[in-house]
Amino acid sequence: MNLMHPLLRVAFATCITAPAFAATIVVSPKGLIQTIAGGINHAVAGDVVKVLAGTYREYDLVIPSEKPGITIQGVGQVVLDATPGTGVSSSKAFIIAANDTTIRGISIQSTKDTDLDAGVGGLAFDLIANGTTIENCSVTGSDYCGVFGLNVAVTIKKTRFIRSGRPISLLSPNCVVQNCTFDDCRGNIIDVSGGEVTIDKVKIRNVSTYVDGGTNTAYGTAIHIVGTTVTIVDSVIENALAGIDVLGTGTVVTECKVSNVADAGIRVDSPQAIISSNEVRSVSNADAIFVRSASGAIVLNNRLTHFSGDGVFVSSTAVAALVSDNKIDFGGAQSTGIECQAPNSTISGNEVLRCRDGIAVYADGCTIEENLCASNHCDGIDARSNNATITKNKCQRNLCEGLENHGSSVTANGNTCSKNRLDVANTGTFASFSGNKFKTGGSTTPPDTN
Repeated sequence: MNLMHPLLRVAFATCITAPAFAATIVVSPKGLIQTIAGGINHAVAGDVVKVLAGTYREYDLVIPSEKPGITIQGVGQVVLDATPGTGVSSSKAFIIAANDTTIRGISIQSTKDTDLDAGVGGLAFDLIANGTTIENCSVTGSDYCGVFGLNVAVTIKKTRFIRSGRPISLLSPNCVVQNCTFDDCRGNIIDVSGGEVTIDKVKIRNVSTYVDGGTNTAYGTAIHIVGTTVTIVDSVIENALAGIDVLGTGTVVTECKVSNVADAGIRVDSPQAIISSNEVRSVSNADAIFVRSASGAIVLNNRLTHFSGDGVFVSSTAVAALVSDNKIDFGGAQSTGIECQAPNSTISGNEVLRCRDGIAVYADGCTIEENLCASNHCDGIDARSNNATITKNKCQRNLCEGLENHGSSVTANGNTCSKNRLDVANTGTFASFSGNKFKTGGSTTPPDTN
């Protein structure tokens, strides 16, 4: 017979099933616990280690696997100087082996590695477990890498990386990098392979190239991602070997600003990729936007200026791209504003000024419509596409032909060309040719019209 009162039974059940409250362990330079390592040693799973302001000279701080959910919280200006001790050649700041660890408000300095190609030390965060969150931290002078991990999910927010090698290098099924800054770092800055990757509101400035001593390969791409679902939004890149390079599926690159890069500003190899509302300027040796093997890619509403390659280059391994409503200006002497080698693509509503050729199409079945091509050094539109549709374009003040056709069975209707050296030139055949206005030269009814 149970003699316990019903209310007591409820209270008792609540007590034995409710989770224990997390404890707070305080670390202070003058307190009972004076090291971060001591705070971690005193903590159990789910505890908070509160680190008060001061400089802590420690390294290789291990958060063991039996202590998941620990939070290390800096209060005030907390500096972790991870310079290795006498006779020690390498150091790491944190080695995180426990799931769901949070590091917040810690400034990490001077993780060292005397052999960067070996990569055994010089890490601010060595991630072994899943679910790490790094927030409001800074990493200065990490020799080898800022955040490193294999097969781990991680979130990095509001963290600054300064003069560090390879600030983020991860193999990750889920990675978020948000509101972070990277100044004067070297190598690939955000380098992630894996699954879902989100890069939001990051600023990357002044990237130094790192040359691997073993392979002699140069690394200096601001954002390099290989993933299944990739989103890069509202980010700024200034002064790097290359801007954004993505290989994956479901890629979105939008509202980013890329400037002063040697290699491509934005390079994407991703089916159904969306590259929209970006600004790319001052690309010294390559294309502003390069679309590789990407069926159904959309390149929309970008502003591209001062590039030595092409403004938008869509390769022959892509299919059915849409290049629309872009403003492209000031290409190099051999630059084409838009070069499309992908069949069945649509190029519409673009404004292309002061390039070598405005638009050049080298694939069949393409549609070129309602574009403005003006003041280019050679042709406004150079169409080498069979069964193409060329309609309602305006080609003005180009130094060679306004519209040059080399394709067969082309429909060219409603185009306006004026003040070009020659408004129209044709070595192909037209299936339809009507409603066009040519004011400078050429024939309104080319002799090879079918």
